[in-house]
Amino acid sequence: MKSYIDSGQRRVMQFIQPLVQAVPFSKEWQNLTNFNTPEEFKQACADLPK
Repeated sequence: MKSYIDSGQRRVMQFIQPLVQAVPFSKEWQNLTNFNTPEEFKQACADLPK
């Protein structure tokens, strides 16, 4: 990572792309895969199976 940043790169996705692996999940978990605000996090928690 140090070499990457020292070379002037700053793009996180470009850095992690070689490490990314697809993970299968059920449709009911889709709302839990990405949230960017506290409200989205609260909604994801509310959507957890009971």
